[in-house]
Formats: sequence, C-alpha cells, structure tokens
Amino acid sequence: MTAVTSLADLEARVAALEADRADYRAVLAAVGALGGRVDGLSERVDGLTEGMDGLSERVDGLTEHVQTVEIKTDANGEAINALGEKLAGFQTETRTRFEAVDAKIDGLRQEMTGRFRSMDDQFGEIKASSSIGSAAAAKSTRSGACPGGRLENASRPPRGYADPRA
Repeated sequence: MTAVTSLADLEARVAALEADRADYRAVLAAVGALGGRVDGLSERVDGLTEGMDGLSERVDGLTEHVQTVEIKTDANGEAINALGEKLAGFQTETRTRFEAVDAKIDGLRQEMTGRFRSMDDQFGEIKASSSIGSAAAAKSTRSGACPGGRLENASRPPRGYADPRA
C-alpha cells in the first residue's frame, strides 16, 4: 500500500461514505415509519383484545344465565310432573267418591220409591177397609169443611171471617 493516496481516491472514499450515510438515514427513516405503523397496529390489536375480553365476559355471563335457566326449567318440569301426579291422584279419588255418592243416591232413591209404594198401598188399604172414612169425607165435602188444610169451596169464606167488601 502506498502511504500517499491521491486526492481523487480520497474524494471517492468521501463520496462513498456520504452515500452509505444517506442510505443509512433512509433506512433509519423507514425503520422509524415502520415502528410507528407497528405501534399503531399494536394499539389496534390491544383494542381488539380488550373487545374480545369484554365479549368473552358477556358470553360467560350468558352461559351462566342459560345454565340457570336450564336448572330452573328442570326444577319447574319436576314440579309440574309432581303436580300432574297429585292431580291424577285427586282425580281418581274424586271419581271414586262420586261413584260412591251416586250409588248411595241410587240406594236412597230405590228405598224412597219402595216406601212411597208401601205408603200408597197402606193408604189404599185404609181407604178400602174404612167405610167410615168414605162417609166422613162425603159429609165434610157437603158441609164445606177443609180436609187436608185446603179450601174445597174457595168462593165461600171460612167461618168467623168478616169480608171487608161487605
């Protein structure tokens, strides 16, 4: 190597260094711009992450609510089934009671019909066997008496009654 370099060599070296420096500044400016864009994207990603966290919390809340509703629905279903079974039991018991009451009513109806027939037969026997009763009935009809508490002759007032129209 030579100790003395020419002025042209030195100028060429300075130009090369300045060119390297210019490229270096351009690269630094590009890196700075890229860093700014990365920071902006990072902020957007952070915002999206926070939004996703909020959405995740809402989904968790909805999941808990749905599970609560499912539990309540299951409990309500069990309660409805229990009520249905109770109602079926009451319905069976009520039918049994109504059938028993209906049977009692039929028994009483038959008994009363038998008693009325028996009474009719007894009255018929009394009428047939009692000639006094027939004669007394004919006499009371002629005299205007009220057998059985009814007026036979409604046009004539009973004895002791003062007619206000007279």
